Amino acid sequence: MTERSEQRPKLEIQTDDLKPIDLLCPFPADEMETFEVSKDVGNVKNNSAELLNSK
Repeated sequence: MTERSEQRPKLEIQTDDLKPIDLLCPFPADEMETFEVSKDVGNVKNNSAELLNSK
């Protein structure tokens, strides 16, 4: 069995020089990606793998 920490993706940020306040800054908009999804994604009752491929 793998440890829980091994299952989660690692952050690609060096946190040695960061202070907690540095984490509160907004993410740069030019580095964001958007994806069109169906209305079904917004409903918490829907929980299936097909939502990943829906538009």
